[in-house]
This record gives sequence, C-alpha cells and structure tokens, in this order.
Amino acid sequence: PENIPALPCGKALYSYEGKEPGDLQFSKGDIIILRRKVDDNWYHGELNGCHGFLPASYIQLLRPLNKDQDKDCLAFMMISLVGHQISK
Repeated sequence: PENIPALPCGKALYSYEGKEPGDLQFSKGDIIILRRKVDDNWYHGELNGCHGFLPASYIQLLRPLNKDQDKDCLAFMMISLVGHQISK
C-alpha cells in the first residue's frame, strides 16, 4: 500500500509544469498535500516542501478537505509555529 499522509491529499493523474509563478509543479503519481480549495477548479497544495496552486482536474482525491479545513489549517499552522518557537 502507498504511504498516504493523514492530511488531505490527492494523487497526480498527470504531470503539471505550472503555467504561472506560484503554480505547483508535480509529476504523475506524486502525492500532493492539499492545503485549501481555492474554488472548484483549483487547490493550493504542497509537495516536497514547495507550496503552490494546482488544477483540481489533475488530481484524484485520496483524502478530501473538510469544509472547515481553511480555519483548521490556519489554527494548526499557528499552533505548530508557536510550538516550534518554544521548542528551540
């Protein structure tokens, strides 16, 4: 079985070179962590530490985003950032 992250994610059905600065480049078969849904056609995701936009049609959803994911993600990021500062 593939190593699927516990975070919302999708598997790339096609390779994507990126059309604009800020787009996420990926190869077919990559597992992309989904940070938020921009609209019906676009996600904001992460791959190998790089963040960027990707077309929704290029991925097969493995774990969908929750409706509240934006808020949760932001809160989680704030907590992990604060936690990271403290642990240094």
